[in-house]
Amino acid sequence: MTSDGYDVVAEAYANYFPGMGPEEPAELEALERFVAEVGEGGLVLDAGCGTGRVAEHVRSLGLRCVGVDLSPGMLAMARRDHPWLQTAVATITHLPIAAGSVDGVMFWFSTIHIDDRDLDRALLEAARVLRHGGAVIAGFQTGDGPREVGEGYREFGLDVRMLRYHRQVARMVERFEQAGLWVIESIDEPPTKEGGDGIGVVLGRL
Repeated sequence: MTSDGYDVVAEAYANYFPGMGPEEPAELEALERFVAEVGEGGLVLDAGCGTGRVAEHVRSLGLRCVGVDLSPGMLAMARRDHPWLQTAVATITHLPIAAGSVDGVMFWFSTIHIDDRDLDRALLEAARVLRHGGAVIAGFQTGDGPREVGEGYREFGLDVRMLRYHRQVARMVERFEQAGLWVIESIDEPPTKEGGDGIGVVLGRL
């Protein structure tokens, strides 16, 4: 399943994507706006932190960060490459964080492997752990429905099968609002290359 798949690809992913190279300028700008909403020195939960590369980025912009991920393999890479980052194995639908204890929550391409029911649970969890006025951001591939996306890894000899759920930005906005999150901004970026995916970002506050 997804956790096992990421355990298989963890080292290759960490070595191939050590930083923010995959992100487009609009995505980096959205993360900067999220950082500004949280405020310098704020504590952010990276929900689905993977190898810790995005946590490292927001730390460089002045935030404190902790992370959770379902994949022990990805967290091993996070500890290897970002030993400062405190992490725990957990699902984004059941966060091991006290209510009202963080200033921001990042779902940076971490809701893409869960269906709509679990997406709603994840957003409600974000609302639970955020302090009043805290910020939440979600980045995701746009489109409709699930797709099998393991073939890119199979090109590198890694035999994994993964489903990725694509969603329209308007649909994500609706789900933010249903979870009690006020949407500040949404971004709907078209694909930058033929055959690529569009990118959506939604930024909100509790």
